[in-house]
Amino acid sequence: MNVVFFNEYIQTSPRFMTDFTPWTLFVDTGIISVLLLLGKLMRVKIRFIQKLFIPPSLLAGFMGLALGPHGFGLIPLSTQTGTYAGILIAFIFGALPLTSQKAAKGDGANIGSMWAYSQAGMLLQWAFGGLLGLLVLNQIWPLNPAFGITMPSGYCGGHGTAAAIGQAFSQFGYDEILTLAMTAATFGIVAAVIIGLVIIKWGTKKGHTSFLPNYDDLPHELQTGLLPGDKRESMGESSCSSISIDPLTFNLIIVAVIALGGYCISKAVSHFMPGFELPVFSCAFVVGI
Repeated sequence: MNVVFFNEYIQTSPRFMTDFTPWTLFVDTGIISVLLLLGKLMRVKIRFIQKLFIPPSLLAGFMGLALGPHGFGLIPLSTQTGTYAGILIAFIFGALPLTSQKAAKGDGANIGSMWAYSQAGMLLQWAFGGLLGLLVLNQIWPLNPAFGITMPSGYCGGHGTAAAIGQAFSQFGYDEILTLAMTAATFGIVAAVIIGLVIIKWGTKKGHTSFLPNYDDLPHELQTGLLPGDKRESMGESSCSSISIDPLTFNLIIVAVIALGGYCISKAVSHFMPGFELPVFSCAFVVGI
């Protein structure tokens, strides 16, 4: 109830009310870009952050949360920033098939075992989270029955999955699920980075790693994320002449069309099957294939 009240307050308070226009998107993009640059600067300069391998995007997110409308209100982010994740993840999943390569001969067994391992872990997380929310947590606190689903959406999923789950439940009046799922996704990233690094350090000391013999011997460019001039590589090849259309714009158009196709499929399914919704990013992945 407190989460619902807080969301209603944020949406109705004059301090945070904003008519969303293209200029609002422009300002949000600029502020997010500044936060990302600050996060990158922190990764380059602060040794503690380098040791934990905290990505600049995570640092930018924490700064945005602390300084934005849900924190101290020092930066004028709009109340629509939570929607961007669900849109951008559709672009990511739509572009994945375009960069995938065919498996080499003999890799089928390794791919199959890895797929089975990941699917088993994902299904167990969804089952455990759902049952924990329904049978245990819901009996202790008056929580939403769907609360357990927000946990695996942030662990085996991520912010994109959390956005899809939150948007699906918001159609049934459960607006707080989006906030809970995003919180789980953020905590999942932090836990994965910190606990994962502890496991990696332990593995290198025990000699269980092949790519990295000693964690302390990591190259400086991997710690800071900045490549020296002699190690920089080309990002790609131009597929069309810039005299007709900019190559980067052309590639963005392809991905945008794929993402739009995923959105149309998701909405078509919801139209013909009320109460059933396919996440846009999943549909975009299918269109991309």
